[in-house]
Amino acid sequence: MITIVHDVRSLKGRVKDVEKELSKIVCSDVIIVHNQSMKQWFLDQGTTIPMVVLGIFDYVSREKPIQNNKVIKKDKYSIAYAGGFGEGKNAYIFDFDILDNSNYNLKLYGIGFDESKLKVSKDDSIIFYQGAFPSDQIAHKIEAHFGLVWDGISTEACSGDLGEYLKYNNPHKTSLYLLCGLPVVVWDQAAIATFIVENNLGLTVSNLKDLNAILENLSETDYTTMKSNVLKVQEKVMKGQFVETAVKNALQVLNND
Repeated sequence: MITIVHDVRSLKGRVKDVEKELSKIVCSDVIIVHNQSMKQWFLDQGTTIPMVVLGIFDYVSREKPIQNNKVIKKDKYSIAYAGGFGEGKNAYIFDFDILDNSNYNLKLYGIGFDESKLKVSKDDSIIFYQGAFPSDQIAHKIEAHFGLVWDGISTEACSGDLGEYLKYNNPHKTSLYLLCGLPVVVWDQAAIATFIVENNLGLTVSNLKDLNAILENLSETDYTTMKSNVLKVQEKVMKGQFVETAVKNALQVLNND
């Protein structure tokens, strides 16, 4: 039996009994884990079942989103953030208005956005709420230059249980952004940052206060190169090729035993 790990609740801080959670996979012959960081965590817990690394989740779509193919930077970069809004998950969003932000604005997609929490007037804000869309439509609605992968309550680092979880998991929003044809801005300590850097699919940031300067120094050539790399991965993500490859690798492990 091949098991694909979707979530590890104990890493999210939602389950205290790690041993009980891991007992659900002991009957597996091979486990497909998100990345090397998650694989190491399983090894540290004493897991002896063979593991295959996924790399990144797919975001299967019959139609390729093309709305970002010709998005041109005018005076600022637009950075998209997709997801539900809540205190523990992304309260930091409202701090963008009080950071140095002359080179970008933020476009938000998802349920639960509360405009009353803006820290400046709406007219002075760089935060623009775009609405909420079903999961099978959102990839065709997001228009931006980058997608943001950052969880927690602080712009200084991804903090709290959800922020810490980024050190181990592959967020589905990363795959969504890549399906949209967007390079990614991600916390440099996130597990997925390794995949982004190795494939030159975006920018890694340790502290969001540094983002403005990073974007100011980003050349058009560098952005175009990232965009080109993203479009190659977009094809794989929309066709389910990462999971397909991982399953083939898992079957090979089984056949070798």
